[in-house]
Amino acid sequence: MRNMSNQTRSRNSGGTPSLDDLFCLGDTGGFVLRMTSVDDQVQNLLDSAQYEDALALCASSARKFHGDSRLVEERYAYALYSRGDFEGASQHWLNAETAPQAVADLFPSIRPPELSTRLGLRSDDGEFAVLETVSREKHHALSSMPLLRGASLSRAAAAIASFFEITRRRLNARSSEGSMLDYKNTETVCDQLALVDTMLIAVWLQCSPPRIKDVVALLRDPGQRCELEYIAPLLAAGGAVYAEPLLWLYRSKHAHQRALALLVETRCCGDVNGAWDRVQFLRWKTRYLQWLWFSGDQRNTNLALEHAPSVFAASPALGLAVFTGTLVDIQGDEDPLEVPLSVRTGGAGAVQCVKATTTLLVVVFSF
Repeated sequence: MRNMSNQTRSRNSGGTPSLDDLFCLGDTGGFVLRMTSVDDQVQNLLDSAQYEDALALCASSARKFHGDSRLVEERYAYALYSRGDFEGASQHWLNAETAPQAVADLFPSIRPPELSTRLGLRSDDGEFAVLETVSREKHHALSSMPLLRGASLSRAAAAIASFFEITRRRLNARSSEGSMLDYKNTETVCDQLALVDTMLIAVWLQCSPPRIKDVVALLRDPGQRCELEYIAPLLAAGGAVYAEPLLWLYRSKHAHQRALALLVETRCCGDVNGAWDRVQFLRWKTRYLQWLWFSGDQRNTNLALEHAPSVFAASPALGLAVFTGTLVDIQGDEDPLEVPLSVRTGGAGAVQCVKATTTLLVVVFSF
């Protein structure tokens, strides 16, 4: 391996001998060949951009290396980024446990504008503080970010998706393990998760093809912390194709009025691939209104009662299902719906259901 035997030649000048010294004696004198420290060898390798050799030396001489190998990983990651190797860079950022905002800032074509600033994230927060030094490689990466568009943008998005997916799992694991016991660390992790979840949505939308199913799955996760005001414009720009993830975003943030304003056939259906047809639209709307009706929140039940007539007018069976809790299948996707026992057994809940249905019929036939 290059530079592994890099030695400093010096005259015997009174230094303390060690077992690693090599003494060379001749007729007229002698000298000592002394091995430089592992730390110095690693630094020399980094200075000459021999990152793989530096990492190999860190691994083989772990007991003698007094530095942080993650700093070596991170410097290599920034160097790979500058070369356009986003896949390799992502793996080494993961090895280095690089702060997610540091990676997000390198992809302004993907990151929603001012995301890091608006979330109040700092480079010295939490678990990632030890790695936030401005190395030569990082400085070069920040000063020469490539312009990404088209195929290069999709490739970059696919590469860093794995970084944010794994970082999200790590942050959730740290939180669930109870390692965030004090308020500041808990707040920091929440901010990090908000950035990571928001970046994940933005990244998946830039993949080719867009990973819509993954977007919907994340937005349906009760633990997600996506920032509504950053993600909503990205999804709204996709028109009918992105109607379902946009509706899940509004629903997850309890923005039900915004969701119901969007939930009209002209905005959610289309002839383009990936958009809903009329049947899919009506079934999704019915399931959503069912969820609102049985949520136990008076404001939600009022919204369900207000918007059910449009469903009943298009399909009486679906309109009644809003209040009876009848399962409405959407391509085998079962949205959890807790129908109160009193409705199932004909108690007071059933009486309320009948009253709602009567009101519905009156509204429908009044037109």
